[in-house]
Amino acid sequence: MQVNILFPINAEAFTYSVPEGLEEKIKPGMRVLAPFRRGKKVGIVVGMDNSVGARRGLALNDGTDHRVAPSEKEITLKPLEEVLDDEPLIPENLLKLIKWVGEYYMSTSGLALKNAVPAGIFEGKKGGKGRIVYDEKVVPATAVNLTWEQQTALSEINKAEAGAFLLHGVTGSGKTEIYIRAIEASGDKEAIVLVPEIALTTQIIDRFRSRFHDRVAFFHSGLSPGERLTQWRKIRDGKVRIALGVRSAVFAPFKNPGLIIIDEEHEASYKQFEGLKYSARDVALARAKIEGIKIILGSATPSIETYYHAGKGKLAFLELTHRIERKPMPRVEIIDMTRAEKGSPAYSKKLLGVLRENLSAGRQSLIMLNRRGYSPFLMCVDCGYTYKCPACSITLTYHKDTKTLKCHYCNSFLKPQDVCPQCKGINIKFIGLGTQRAEEELGVLLPELSLKRMDRDTTRKKLAHYRIVKDMEDRKIDVLLGTQMVARGHDFPDVTVAAVVFADVALNLPDFRSSERTFQLFTQLAGRAGRGDMHGEVYIQTYEPGHYVFDYVLNHDYAGFYRKEIELRKELSYPPFSRLIRIVFSFRNKEDAVKIMKDVSKKIQDSRFKIQDSNIEILGPSPAPVEKIRNYWRWHLVLKGKNAKALRQAASRILELIKDIGSIKSDIDVDPINML
Repeated sequence: MQVNILFPINAEAFTYSVPEGLEEKIKPGMRVLAPFRRGKKVGIVVGMDNSVGARRGLALNDGTDHRVAPSEKEITLKPLEEVLDDEPLIPENLLKLIKWVGEYYMSTSGLALKNAVPAGIFEGKKGGKGRIVYDEKVVPATAVNLTWEQQTALSEINKAEAGAFLLHGVTGSGKTEIYIRAIEASGDKEAIVLVPEIALTTQIIDRFRSRFHDRVAFFHSGLSPGERLTQWRKIRDGKVRIALGVRSAVFAPFKNPGLIIIDEEHEASYKQFEGLKYSARDVALARAKIEGIKIILGSATPSIETYYHAGKGKLAFLELTHRIERKPMPRVEIIDMTRAEKGSPAYSKKLLGVLRENLSAGRQSLIMLNRRGYSPFLMCVDCGYTYKCPACSITLTYHKDTKTLKCHYCNSFLKPQDVCPQCKGINIKFIGLGTQRAEEELGVLLPELSLKRMDRDTTRKKLAHYRIVKDMEDRKIDVLLGTQMVARGHDFPDVTVAAVVFADVALNLPDFRSSERTFQLFTQLAGRAGRGDMHGEVYIQTYEPGHYVFDYVLNHDYAGFYRKEIELRKELSYPPFSRLIRIVFSFRNKEDAVKIMKDVSKKIQDSRFKIQDSNIEILGPSPAPVEKIRNYWRWHLVLKGKNAKALRQAASRILELIKDIGSIKSDIDVDPINML
């Protein structure tokens, strides 16, 4: 008897023989201990068969691991050593999903397994005691009367046996209440609830605990490996009914799920940018289809692709056009910084006056500047020298708290000198704005307010997100200033002013999605204001007030923005009118990169290099917009076409061209959302 064993490594399954004493015990989904190279490794049984070489990976008795079976000689398989479980640990439905992820993202099932199952499962760890302490007294959920729109949407969801729904509701329209009631109506079925980042889990955790108490398991980056393992086992053992968390929660090992919910489905953080580049939203859609269950994608600003597919009938469309209790949407004002009187480099006098007035009225404010650090770069005004990362082709950002220049790509840092390294001059100036500088200026201009900053630098420590959000809820903070974290999903009833300090950061990036992301971000921030009893106001400072995005942000007009954007996408044949695969080639040497990519480009254009689908367009290869990262010089090409399978075949052909080139690394991204 033979079994196929999958290990949490970048490889497909390996085939082993099963000793007689273990044949009756072994089943797919169980952990086994198997010889691997010169040691032993714990893997998962993913298949059982009686033909030698049925899988691509073979573990042979010669002490080597072969990806492809030798064709004309007798093979002796290594035997398994031990079966570690009495029953399957990984449910069959999750094994199917893991296989799909490996294939769709042109990766391996082993790497998908590594992302889906905590490392402690393979290391034999038991889990850890939770160090995150939530409020012991959960405020009981008060009865909420649904609006007519909520009732209609919920009715459509509840009467369906399966299928995908887009819940498009303006900010503050009560989408979370629909999520909760849909779960309640699903009987004994289990549910997965995804939120885009840890900052959002704080409030939604309290909301779900008030309704479902201890029947919820939480997954987010604030958990230690031991805590994650404990939560995973709770899900696997059926001790909870709901898995709520960020990206990896899509792999929750439920045996009987009935509903998946993707809150803020448009968020880029659902995409993993390192290693296996999967999208949790798209994996969730695949899981719902594989298991024949319901999935709800919720957002006030859906991705262009999702909204388009809903219009084509691929998702059922549900809409909430009004806020709860018919509360008005906040008024939006665009402040033209080319004309406005400035109170400081970061703030117009108009915005400072609004913040001062809001403070005196006892209300709270949110301020967003989507750029970390103190200043994007230091410049010598005598010779123009700027500090750049030696490993990446970007300028270094100055962080005043640590007095260092940091690279936000490779995390390297250095101490700036008092004199210019190039001309030895002393006229070195801070150029541009970051959250640290905006915080410092506001603290000087309005010293009477209680100010807190929320960005990646202030939320590195465990529980940092949780404490900041709790302080806002308890009104210990007058103004919360930060990056896009402050714009995402929070519900602070006393926030009546929301502001963008420098709106131009993301407007003109070399990415076809830059306008969409900017519109989503500003609309989401606007949605944080006026959710309580008082009317909300939004102020957006920009040096480019004529950009078309602002026309739609002013009126909270998603439909208008969509019509504008979809025409541009259609003209350029970008998603949703095509699919994309991006391949990034990396080199240690810049000259090698130019020479090799010129040769690869010729081979791609060669008539002998045939792609089955003639509708596939190849853009590049060319230097990537960020040409150097972590000492690797980067080139990329983009494959564009309508057929996903044909695109993957074409990408495989291109990878075949470079497989024998030792000095090149390749990285593939299916359905990329970052083109930099």
